[in-house]
Amino acid sequence: MSQTEPNDGRQVQSQSSFLRSGLIGAGWYVVLLGIGVGCVNWGGDRPLGWRVTDPPGLSPYHRPLAGPVAGSPQQAARPVVPEGIPSDELLAERDPITLNAPELSEAPRPQLDAPEPGASNTRERPVPDGIAAFDPLTVTAEMPETATVGSPVSLTLTLRNETPFAAEDVRVQLRYGSDWEFPGTGERNVEQRLGTIAADRSREVALQLTPVRVGRRCVDVEVLSATHEAVSRTVCTHVGERLVTLEVAGPDRRTVGSRAEYVVTLTNQAGRPVEDTVVAVDYPQSLDLKELSAGATREPGRLEWDLGTLLEQERVQIQLEFECAEAAADVCTRMVVTSRGMSVSERSACLSVVDPALLDVQVSDENDPAAVGETATFRVRLQNRSSRPAGRLELLVDPSAELELAALLRDGQTLAARRSGDAQILTPRGPLAPGAVVEYEVRTVARSAGIATLSVVVRSDVLIAPLEIREPLLINPPVTGRE
Repeated sequence: MSQTEPNDGRQVQSQSSFLRSGLIGAGWYVVLLGIGVGCVNWGGDRPLGWRVTDPPGLSPYHRPLAGPVAGSPQQAARPVVPEGIPSDELLAERDPITLNAPELSEAPRPQLDAPEPGASNTRERPVPDGIAAFDPLTVTAEMPETATVGSPVSLTLTLRNETPFAAEDVRVQLRYGSDWEFPGTGERNVEQRLGTIAADRSREVALQLTPVRVGRRCVDVEVLSATHEAVSRTVCTHVGERLVTLEVAGPDRRTVGSRAEYVVTLTNQAGRPVEDTVVAVDYPQSLDLKELSAGATREPGRLEWDLGTLLEQERVQIQLEFECAEAAADVCTRMVVTSRGMSVSERSACLSVVDPALLDVQVSDENDPAAVGETATFRVRLQNRSSRPAGRLELLVDPSAELELAALLRDGQTLAARRSGDAQILTPRGPLAPGAVVEYEVRTVARSAGIATLSVVVRSDVLIAPLEIREPLLINPPVTGRE
């Protein structure tokens, strides 16, 4: 025990000495900390902290003990604290990108209008002051090489503005003297105003004049503008005598799949024989040729008959029958008669072809042409193309003045119909079943020469509006020797 007591005493003494040393060290630490705090807070009421996000070189409180030198980076980086701003706002986080950035205006940007489809990329510039006119417009004038006295002639003008400036107040003037007649006026000069033709744009003008004298006849064309130079053109054609009259009898409306029949009649009225007479017929691809008079030379879309010499007052008729293959607004067939290569007569026959209605109606004749006094027979065919019965059927049959209605028949049996003036109204019994077909026979008597017409109007509850079909019929004068 005596050996251990001294050791315990030394241990206690050592612990006591260590405790006193620790207290003394802690006291000095407190004193130094107080001095440091006083130094930091010297010079005013400043924040007692650093921003964590500030790099050491940019922190306003990370400065050397020595005073800053004028013009040094430290002086430039030292913040200037405005009066009245709390110190905690200076320590708040700020976005370095938007800090002190000016506010952007929210005003909408101007929108540019998109150009219209097909509009030219050429910018039209205003006409500079002091310039009287620009280069003239490009003008093309077209007219057939040959014409016939009394037959209208088409004059087609194409005006194109190839300058970068709009052509304003454009006018077309025609001067033709006494060689021509313009429909609707007795003047020898006519003018048509076209307004403005934009840059890099064109305008087409179609006019018709009728020659009244035989020979080479010309028309003077002048195009005027308030901004462009005037331009003149002269177009001519060779006008021949009206040696042959030309008449065309044909329908004006058909449905797809039905047939259109034409009868072309030529009459020599020259008072002398007409030599080397040729009849040419041009037709579109939408018409499928089915029947025609014998002796024709056929080419795609064209037929020709070489008639040789037409005697004085000789009359020739040509028949054509087409099937309407497709719907179209204007399906035109052109007939031209030439003698020794010169046009002596010309006609066009146009019809509209539509898709069949729910109640399809077709009208045809059996003897075209007919002669005065003969019986002319027509066929009327109805087909219900709808999915329900066609009820409330009513047929109105109305012949023109050249025809006299004789009878209405079905399957050889005469039908009772009520008369309404020169027309007769037929009311079938019962509805027409879906897909069903019914045919009627209309017998008429030809009373006078000319182009007659049989009109058939059909009404039904499957039709939105009444449907009318007209069938022409050429009636010739009575045959010589017949009473």
